[in-house]
Amino acid sequence: MLKVPPHTVVTKDLVRPELSAVCYYQIENVALCSSALSSLTTVLQTVVQAAVRDVLAQHTFSHILLQRRRIGQQIQAAVDSVACHWGIRVERADIDELSLPVELQQNLAAEAEFKRQQQARIKAAEGEREAWEGFRASFRHLHPALVLPFSPDLLSLTSDHSSLPPPPPPPVEGDGGMTEEELKTDSPMM
Repeated sequence: MLKVPPHTVVTKDLVRPELSAVCYYQIENVALCSSALSSLTTVLQTVVQAAVRDVLAQHTFSHILLQRRRIGQQIQAAVDSVACHWGIRVERADIDELSLPVELQQNLAAEAEFKRQQQARIKAAEGEREAWEGFRASFRHLHPALVLPFSPDLLSLTSDHSSLPPPPPPPVEGDGGMTEEELKTDSPMM
């Protein structure tokens, strides 16, 4: 097993995460490996880092997060295509640790906060719209053809007509009613 220390790579969408990798390999031809390489771990580490850099440059950061296993297989194939010339077979390669850059963490936090505030505004607007629709529906039940914007205070008043005096009886002709002249003048109350 070879543990590749953390190093920075650049993804297709120009994100610069820092990651470490692990490579599992087996030496199949010891004579070829010892004659071709003086320091196996240093050379293999360099090859793994180059393969990681090349493979991750072809993918976006979100794709890397979602497809770590498949990307590990691509890294394995890339390293194995070089290491097989030295009598080494790469069995597996994995992205061990993957850390987000600080600026990306800040951007993601700001984006999440913006989305949270936007959803809160949408919920508030939907609540106001539902309240207004309920208000309009109550007026339609009162009189379907009439919808007037009344203040809430006016709607809460009860109509109590018991304290009002009864209307005057209609005048009867020839019964000591009022003459036309009296009808044209104002009443003494006004």
